[in-house]
Amino acid sequence: MEKQRIYWWIQHLDEIGGTEMVSVGLANHLCDEFDVTLIVSSEIVKDPVYKLDERIKIISLNIPHDVIRADQYSVEYKHNKQRGKRLKLFWNTFLTYTFKRGHYKRAVKKIIKKDPGVLICSSGDSYYFAPRGIKAIYHYHFNSRLFFSSGNKIIMSFSHKPNYSVFLSKTTLDIVSSKRKKLKDASTYIYNPVRFEPTLDTTNYGNRIIFVGRFVEQKNPLFAIEIAKFLKNKGLDFKLDMYGNGGLVFKMENLIKEYNLEQNVFLHEPIPNIKDELLHSDLLLVTSKYEGLVLVKAEANSMSTPVISTNWGDTVYEISKNGEDGFVIDSENAEDFANKIIEVLSNKNELISLKQSSYESSKSFSYENIIPQWISLIHKINDNNAK
Repeated sequence: MEKQRIYWWIQHLDEIGGTEMVSVGLANHLCDEFDVTLIVSSEIVKDPVYKLDERIKIISLNIPHDVIRADQYSVEYKHNKQRGKRLKLFWNTFLTYTFKRGHYKRAVKKIIKKDPGVLICSSGDSYYFAPRGIKAIYHYHFNSRLFFSSGNKIIMSFSHKPNYSVFLSKTTLDIVSSKRKKLKDASTYIYNPVRFEPTLDTTNYGNRIIFVGRFVEQKNPLFAIEIAKFLKNKGLDFKLDMYGNGGLVFKMENLIKEYNLEQNVFLHEPIPNIKDELLHSDLLLVTSKYEGLVLVKAEANSMSTPVISTNWGDTVYEISKNGEDGFVIDSENAEDFANKIIEVLSNKNELISLKQSSYESSKSFSYENIIPQWISLIHKINDNNAK
């Protein structure tokens, strides 16, 4: 029997991003059940950084790469004093989201009408460009605060209403549906899955701390460097490896020099498979201002690495258990984070116990638990529309 089709719409394939990483992983695992096509907003200028199942088809809308990541490239062009490129980026972004909107909506509708299937949208641009007259799921990768933000309200006011909405946690779903009663019967939550098979490792790696995320305001990497300053001033022998890219990299480099942290803090380009780095660390540091669900938190736990985290939103205590998989610090004071890190790293026996319990806590985020929920939802939408 011919498989049902799904179209999973993502922003790009040639740069590492949390939403893309989750979406590609889910698409790979759904190939046994469905005929899967990735719709990619951005032009594809480099080979994909993700490993794709050979059965997955790829269709690009060829939107300029820097337009899709306008926030990042605008800062980069400004820093490099590329005024012409920056002005061109603003103009192209304006054109893309105004006069060219109809073109992209028609292009996607033509693709899906030719070979009908369910469209799964994963970001603001895909909600905004999604055409009417198709079966659609909106996968929301943010928390309730961002859902009700003015920016998202504007996007959603122009967007096609989906058949179903998928949030990243029960907490976010409950908050959103309590305020948007009409969403209650057409929404659910599904946790993002961990890519890695859980690995138990209680080795001490010499106070190695790791940060994984884009170098942008949301992820707040400058705060991680502030924490590192206190760690050094308090006499901790440590290493902080930060993996990512983004417009704040220049400020980060300057701050590292200002605080004389060149022997403690190291910036690295993002890598597709962060598994080994997580496995060979003692702590993951999460400094995000807001998130929907921090996937790297569960991934670190699956590698027996506890997490020191800010309180980044709705779901933080739904997926975190203080003293079992790390600690959430309800503070905006960098010294408070430094004190907790020193406390954890200074007691080696407790650190071993924390690594063991972190490993155990990650098992509920396995693909074995997550994929059946997606399969059931997609079939449900197809069945409802067939009636």
